[in-house]
Amino acid sequence: MAKEEFYRYPDGDYGDGAFLEEYRGAWSLVSAKEGKNGEIYKRWCFPQDKDRKPMSKGIPWKVKLGDNKEDAVNCLKFFLQCMTGRGVPAGDAQTAAVPDDQIPF
Repeated sequence: MAKEEFYRYPDGDYGDGAFLEEYRGAWSLVSAKEGKNGEIYKRWCFPQDKDRKPMSKGIPWKVKLGDNKEDAVNCLKFFLQCMTGRGVPAGDAQTAAVPDDQIPF
């Protein structure tokens, strides 16, 4: 069962936001918007093929956070630590884990 959550940007126009999605075990953030009817619509894109022409099949406009929930949480903690100025952990993003008690909220 896929897990989904929508975050509407407080100052965003036209119901813009980010959609947290779990699909086949991988976690991603998807560009999305909330319609006037309250329904969430994902934004879709058409990636370029090898000849730099748009492919015929669209895919959700997303950023993969990790292949599983633990990897996705560590990825988000890494970027949170970068943004809060608490220093970037040693090593790469895959091994960067921030203790829960150090998250500022």
